[in-house]
Amino acid sequence: MPTRALILLFLFPLLVLGVMACSSSSSAPSPTGSSGTSGDSGTSGSSGTSGGTPKFRADVNPLLGASCALAACHGSSASNLGIYIPYDAAEAYASLQKQSPTAKMSFVVPGDPKNSYLQIKLDGTQGQIASKCGSTCGAQMPLDLPVLTQEKRDLIRAWIQAGAKND
Repeated sequence: MPTRALILLFLFPLLVLGVMACSSSSSAPSPTGSSGTSGDSGTSGSSGTSGGTPKFRADVNPLLGASCALAACHGSSASNLGIYIPYDAAEAYASLQKQSPTAKMSFVVPGDPKNSYLQIKLDGTQGQIASKCGSTCGAQMPLDLPVLTQEKRDLIRAWIQAGAKND
């Protein structure tokens, strides 16, 4: 019985972390120290949800952190399935500038979300580029989590369309 209790004691925090990772971006750690929600700071032009151009650090990175930076997905530098997306905004942005080893295309093409592998995977349209991936481009992301809402995917799309700046 003590072994069973130890196992439960270990698994419960993992379950809590998994549930927290699936929650909205407002609970995701933010590299700026804010809550991660768009439009809370009152600064002009820093929110994708209030009509301004989405900002990477304030709007996009918190979404990626909540949905992608999990240790079992893209948050581990050792095992990240081709792209490392940590909570750290500078490291995440640097990774997004690289090319996908699977699709042989850039994760983010500034000004061109239709040719950005990140957006393609989030939208689930990777079947349209299957010839670039060899055998398969995999599944829609995030895998084994709820698909990002259209609003969240559109925020990332707007950031890419606006030049995918590191701001």
